[in-house]
Amino acid sequence: LEKDRNYISSILQQTNQINFYDRWSHLGEDFYKNSGILRNEMGLNELLNTIQQIKKELPLMGVSDKSKEYNTNLFEFIEFNNMVELSEVVVLSAIRRKESRGAHQREDFPNEDNDKFKGMHSIFWKEQEKLCNEWRTKQ
Repeated sequence: LEKDRNYISSILQQTNQINFYDRWSHLGEDFYKNSGILRNEMGLNELLNTIQQIKKELPLMGVSDKSKEYNTNLFEFIEFNNMVELSEVVVLSAIRRKESRGAHQREDFPNEDNDKFKGMHSIFWKEQEKLCNEWRTKQ
């Protein structure tokens, strides 16, 4: 509970120099363009760069509503933070899976690679704020 209180308190203290709603919209458009059903490494890397830039800008974003009750602006900012974090995982996973599988079609890797990827899961976790990844077989 204390960790969550500190997190919310830090958000309320941020300066709100950059409007996160603009970045949210931009990220959604870039995701649609570069990480839809048809994707390729160049577009995915472009999207990853956008996500990493947004992550750098997060300390300059915040909320205009500083109230502590019924604050949808705060709720949406927390949701945006979570979306940015999850977006990075999704895009990194798509970049590292160099094949087409199911509805996910890589223009630069049009075929399934059953020797390497069939029955595999991409597992992500964080260590000291660094994103880590490995492939594991389904169990």
